[in-house]
Amino acid sequence: MELCEYWLHEDCGIWAAGVFLVKGRVYGLEEAVKVAQETMCSACSEPGATLGCFFKGCPNKYHYRCALQSDGELMEENLSMKCKKHKNKRLKAPPGNQREDR
Repeated sequence: MELCEYWLHEDCGIWAAGVFLVKGRVYGLEEAVKVAQETMCSACSEPGATLGCFFKGCPNKYHYRCALQSDGELMEENLSMKCKKHKNKRLKAPPGNQREDR
């Protein structure tokens, strides 16, 4: 088995989908790096994008720094983002979970 070493920016790793920390150990990082190597950034067109728009079906992907500059919305409470096109749109609640205002 050949060992490989991967490097990525801390912010790119933290914000990557599928990366999480449990009891001081990082999980999902290797997979995130592999996916990022083939994922083109919607802003700069370079590979290595780790952040995707949270809006279902949106194809936009970004590097962390490109996401900051893209006028999207980074949501720190759940480490997700919405691209510029979707940042002001609300996600629809699943059927049965909608609240009626009276």
